[in-house]
Amino acid sequence: MACILLLALNKDFDVFNEAYSFLELFSGKGWVTKLMKVNGIASASFDISYGEPVLVLLSILNCKFENFLVVIGLVCSSWVTVTALLILAITAMGGTWILEQPRSSLVIWHPRIRLLWRLLPKVYEARWWACMYGSATAKRHIAWSNSPTVQLLDLGQMVRAHYKLQGVKSTKKYRNKRGKVAFCGSSFLKQTQTYPPGFAKKITKLHSRFCAKRTLEFGAGIEGEHLNLGVYLFEGLSWDTDWWLDAGMDSTFCYLRGAKGLCLGSLRHLFPTHI
Repeated sequence: MACILLLALNKDFDVFNEAYSFLELFSGKGWVTKLMKVNGIASASFDISYGEPVLVLLSILNCKFENFLVVIGLVCSSWVTVTALLILAITAMGGTWILEQPRSSLVIWHPRIRLLWRLLPKVYEARWWACMYGSATAKRHIAWSNSPTVQLLDLGQMVRAHYKLQGVKSTKKYRNKRGKVAFCGSSFLKQTQTYPPGFAKKITKLHSRFCAKRTLEFGAGIEGEHLNLGVYLFEGLSWDTDWWLDAGMDSTFCYLRGAKGLCLGSLRHLFPTHI
């Protein structure tokens, strides 16, 4: 929350331009973003290699208020806490988010995700088979969202015809030193991190339904501009509580707090002189 306000109060950054209707995080090849752009939907994609989360925060602040979708295909456990914070920012902006994972993922049990689920009024779940979207492997997926539209990603039970279409296997079976059957990833496993074309088409088709106007989960009934809403929420927080240092954003905060273009003005009292 502090980083968002510091970005908004910096004259060197443009925020609240409502430039985007779709964002794809941990995008890999960014197939969904490319298809969105083909259909005239203003979009942007980000991968881990793109750098600091401050760039993602800036993009979220420049999305169309209460009318945008963010797909998060988390692939690195070290980004779980940052992802939880980004989901809170998306929700505060009135946006829709989808957190997608392989079915075997344990991210749902991460303490920060558990806390996030308790903070949000409602989280919807969907599961599907990747092969039903044209993937070469069956691979079961699961996703959570603050929109019930996510349940439309489930195309039903996989039938034998879909199973026979698989050209490769993403895992292989072997016996470990104890003689027990075990599994490990094949050379094709990494390729399954890219969404198949059918999934990209489905997300694009459902974009308008995901962005359908609904009641804000946070700040409902509060009048004023986006920045005033952020200040209202921020004033109720304490600097003595959990700093979420496991998100690794302390360096980002220090950079933004000391940035040359920062203009705190009458809001200077919200930020301590030292921490």
